[in-house]
Amino acid sequence: MNFQANTKQDLLIQLDVLIEQYQKVIQNNSLEILNIRIENKWSIYQNIDHINRSNKMTAIGYKTPKMMLGVFFGISRPRSRSTQEVIQMYQDHLHKGAKSPYLFEAKDWIINSNSELLEKYNDQISSLRKIIEDWSEKDLNIYCMKHPILGNITAQEMLSFTVYHQFHHMKTIQRIVENSELMGRKMS
Repeated sequence: MNFQANTKQDLLIQLDVLIEQYQKVIQNNSLEILNIRIENKWSIYQNIDHINRSNKMTAIGYKTPKMMLGVFFGISRPRSRSTQEVIQMYQDHLHKGAKSPYLFEAKDWIINSNSELLEKYNDQISSLRKIIEDWSEKDLNIYCMKHPILGNITAQEMLSFTVYHQFHHMKTIQRIVENSELMGRKMS
């Protein structure tokens, strides 16, 4: 992934690459692999459930009228931080013990259908992507939103975080698939 991407268009290109990866994982793995938990960590399904919850709340932020965002979270005077700076800020919080708030935590459910999971994922990510498309580069750098760990950040920084967050969980998902293959489980 190119985390030097800082424009809306470049970040959306990165997001599209990740969307394809998520779709392939869902389509190409058995329910057993999607539901397996290794070392009591989230399963692939739970990682995707967490991503869906996060994307849904992020979409609500981008749907909020800009004037309301300005009233609640302010407007940015300095430039937005780069994608690399947002990633570093997020990783610093994780190293200090930050965890996903309860609202975004994956549940202990299992998925019973690849197609159901694929549909839920596609619905959430498509909705989020479409809403972001409607934002101008200028507005992304003016209006702020509330991130549960990072605090008030610009809409541009939220987009950088959102793309990185998808990548962060995809790396975890890829490790689960690799470990499942090592343990002798078969893909569909």
